[in-house]
Amino acid sequence: MPTPSYTGKPAMSDLEAHHAKAVATFAHDLRTPLSSIRTGIEISRLAPGDPHQTEKIIGMLERQTLEMARLLEGLVATGAPAAVGHTLPAPAAPRQVLVVDDSRSAADILTLFFKMEGMAVRTAYLGEDALELAREMIPGVVFLDLGLPDLSGYEVAAKIRTYPGGEHCFIVALTGRDEEADRKNIAAAGFDFHVVKPPEPALLREVLKKSAAKVR
Repeated sequence: MPTPSYTGKPAMSDLEAHHAKAVATFAHDLRTPLSSIRTGIEISRLAPGDPHQTEKIIGMLERQTLEMARLLEGLVATGAPAAVGHTLPAPAAPRQVLVVDDSRSAADILTLFFKMEGMAVRTAYLGEDALELAREMIPGVVFLDLGLPDLSGYEVAAKIRTYPGGEHCFIVALTGRDEEADRKNIAAAGFDFHVVKPPEPALLREVLKKSAAKVR
């Protein structure tokens, strides 16, 4: 009988394997949110004589960079490894989350955040694509930008509500506006929550808790 080979390295536990996979996914996905920043810089270089265009691009890059920094800071602050000798809880079953935003960098940053939180996430950049995914996956939580180029977020939310199981979805409006009238319109349209961009990690986690309470 052949003798089992020994590499000198202990076998990975299920939790360690889950962590290693999460880190690998993070390293791969992190490239995507940065792509729009590189594109913005290139566009700015191609139009050096247009100060208005340059200012607009810089503003967009600042907002997206701020959003990325906030979300990553929130992950690092709460995702530090446990002290030696402490047992980490096993990861819970992923929850179905749908992220919808026509800003690819914003959508990809949120997607990355929820993946690192242990969610099962799908991403759409258009309203029609969001509806197709929602019909397919029946998400528990939908983070939905209101200003989509093809359908409004209001139209997408209303349609999702008509799907089987859609009445139980926790639908969150993503918007840059935070006026009282906006909040009233969002609530009247049947959204469960309203998040102003860029969102804080703590607020996103609070939304997930609220959505879990609704499902129960």
